[in-house]
Amino acid sequence: MNAQPWISVVGIGEDGPAGLGEEARRRIAEAEVLAGGRRHLALVPPSEATRVPWGSPLEDSVRGLAAYRGRKVVVLASGDPSWFGVAKVVLRHFPREEVAVLPHVSAFQLAAARLGWAIEEVGTVSLHNMPATRLLRELAPGRRLLVLTSGPRMPATIADLLARHGHAAARVRVFGHLGGPRETMWEGETAEVAGQRFPILNLVALALPRETEATEDAAVLDLDDDAFEHDGNITKAEYRAAAIARLGPGPGRRLWDVGAGSGAMAITWLYRCGTGAATAIEKRPDRAVFIRRNAARLGTPELRLVEGEAPEALPAEEVPDAVFVGGGLATPGLLRACFERLAPGGRLVAHAVTMGGEQALYRMYEEVGGTLQRLSLSRAELRGDHLLWRPLAPVTQYAVTRR
Repeated sequence: MNAQPWISVVGIGEDGPAGLGEEARRRIAEAEVLAGGRRHLALVPPSEATRVPWGSPLEDSVRGLAAYRGRKVVVLASGDPSWFGVAKVVLRHFPREEVAVLPHVSAFQLAAARLGWAIEEVGTVSLHNMPATRLLRELAPGRRLLVLTSGPRMPATIADLLARHGHAAARVRVFGHLGGPRETMWEGETAEVAGQRFPILNLVALALPRETEATEDAAVLDLDDDAFEHDGNITKAEYRAAAIARLGPGPGRRLWDVGAGSGAMAITWLYRCGTGAATAIEKRPDRAVFIRRNAARLGTPELRLVEGEAPEALPAEEVPDAVFVGGGLATPGLLRACFERLAPGGRLVAHAVTMGGEQALYRMYEEVGGTLQRLSLSRAELRGDHLLWRPLAPVTQYAVTRR
């Protein structure tokens, strides 16, 4: 017999239960346990239901709902609980058949409607519990973005970030208390944001200019080799692009960057995925410092760093969709261990620049198949009055998909 949902994750707006549909209102009225943030719980009139305000960390609070199994539990959340919301966390801890999700109109949808923007053409970002630099990977000329923030000062921080990265001419709108009786909207240029006061609950809408200014900070967003701190141990940008194309980035997909060096591959992966995940595995402490600094400066705070030598350091609790091996190829069993940890359909890509590394790739090719190819390229370089080709060291690329 299939289990019946005993947890209902109900999206609610600033207008409270009055803005909900009949089914959502019924579940709230019949709830024996109401869980959620204090703001959400305050939107619901007093009842006999046990109230469970979220603590920190959220994961522990959600896991604690197991104590109420068998009772009617309603989790209150903002807007659409599955869009940067708590539904994802709940479903990590409870089977899908035990959870019902009832979405409400999200703040993203409300803001897009107010502005007349087609929601499918707009980037959506949440900066809750994230630094403003998380926005960097979303910046592109002419793009429109809707950004959920985490406090009244975040709009000014975002405006400063835009100006430093070539988007000073962006049009900024800040919405407060969307969908409720206290809804507000402020509009202006990036230079005007710092002097304004905004509600704690706000959403920032950005219309980026099609022509950007050339600034030193803007240049790093191209993720060229110079964008990263490194000691020379870095997969060059062109070879990185070739590897990323084979690895297949996408929303929600996880990469392992083994022998990460500067973390350039993992950071590039996160830029291409948008909402992906990456774990950098590096045995040298000095290079781990590079990874931390690069992740912080380039806006990838979610990059996980594991310090240790693979395969022993491979995270036991993770199942990657893609693995890139850029170092340590001579380590016995490394490639096979990475391959066997892949999710079905996952892809392994490895690069070798030495004869020893090539031998390891060839042995793996003989064991499990895949493809081998030699990549070489040259960059144009000005020497005096002459433009010459400067060849980069060739790379042998091995790629295989786990069936």
